[in-house]
Amino acid sequence: MAIKFKDFLLKFNNIDQILDLYLDRKERSLDIYLLLSAPFELDKLKTFYEELNKEYVNSMLLAVIVFLEIPKDKYQTHMMLDYFSFVINNLRGRFLAFNSFKTEYQNYTFTTFVDKDSKHLEGYLPQLKDYFMTYGFKELKFNVEISDDIKETSQLILEQKATNQVENTVILDDKEKKDVNIGRFKYSRNIKDDPVSIKEIPVTQLDLERYENTHGFPSFVIEGEIFECEIKKLTKNYDELSITKYDLNISLIQDVISDAQTYSFFTDKK
Repeated sequence: MAIKFKDFLLKFNNIDQILDLYLDRKERSLDIYLLLSAPFELDKLKTFYEELNKEYVNSMLLAVIVFLEIPKDKYQTHMMLDYFSFVINNLRGRFLAFNSFKTEYQNYTFTTFVDKDSKHLEGYLPQLKDYFMTYGFKELKFNVEISDDIKETSQLILEQKATNQVENTVILDDKEKKDVNIGRFKYSRNIKDDPVSIKEIPVTQLDLERYENTHGFPSFVIEGEIFECEIKKLTKNYDELSITKYDLNISLIQDVISDAQTYSFFTDKK
């Protein structure tokens, strides 16, 4: 049986008050609004969500959704850059481009310094702000500033391309050429673009964005010799799907709501 909701909250000494509760009987979900006295340490944040799901999800509800709120004067400056990295790595995708630049935090504002080619990162700031709000930070600002000290992405790409061209000048010697079985099959089509080395094709999200900034939509033509061909047959192997029906435990829900009605600022927490 799940522990009493009040006892669960008391395990985390930065939870000061339940602001609101909303039970959706149709969706069988519970929304909980919590006021914090300070942000969660990141390891504690993970523990909080893991234990919340372990104690209540699948035992009385299909989902427990938490909304956090932290007073602006309780933000912890020494934790904010760690939260920034945490959020970026959770959003992933194109947001990972922020990891390539320096970000500073001061006066409730994150400022990321970028090159001229990366000014488009400003378009990601609204979603970044929304994600921070889910962890209780509702009074933050986000800026992207161009720094002349950072080499432009387009220049870095040109330098990398020049390096790759030098590396690609290495060719097979005569003996190695004789050992290659080219075969008689030849396929060709009308292609306008010049072929590129495989090394020039972006392999990370950041490299791809840099390519798009300079060349537009990514499209690559590869030219080379096929040394070996292997055909494999794909088989469908679906994972077994299991569905568990949960009975809505009204008594446990009432326990949560009852605790919430009497749960306010804790003066007895040690």
